[in-house]
Amino acid sequence: MQKGKVLVPEGALVKGRIRRLERYSDAGDYFILALEFTRIETPSASLRFYSELQDVDRPEGVDMILVSTSAERFQWGMNKSSKIDHVRVWTQEVPGVGTFFVRGAHFSLPPGFKAVWKTQLDPRSAHP
Repeated sequence: MQKGKVLVPEGALVKGRIRRLERYSDAGDYFILALEFTRIETPSASLRFYSELQDVDRPEGVDMILVSTSAERFQWGMNKSSKIDHVRVWTQEVPGVGTFFVRGAHFSLPPGFKAVWKTQLDPRSAHP
């Protein structure tokens, strides 16, 4: 709402794309999923949409940060590996793109999975 007027009606469709979906096994099986939403479709208009991911549901295996208590590190060119005790996986943050991790050998999000996004002023839009 803005100034008492509903700008986006309940049930409006938000459209976007999967920016990244990659599978890794360096800290146990996991996927990195990155989403970006760019448009809101209402019965009367198609509007630009820009937001930042704030939080996600945390069913078993889903988190915003991936930390593993043990992993194996391979030293390239030396043909040997060593055990390490703690791995924290980082991703590069991209404005407007929300990234989170899903553990497991197969990618799956449960029905009803929720993510919280906060609308923002699009930095690409020109304002005097």
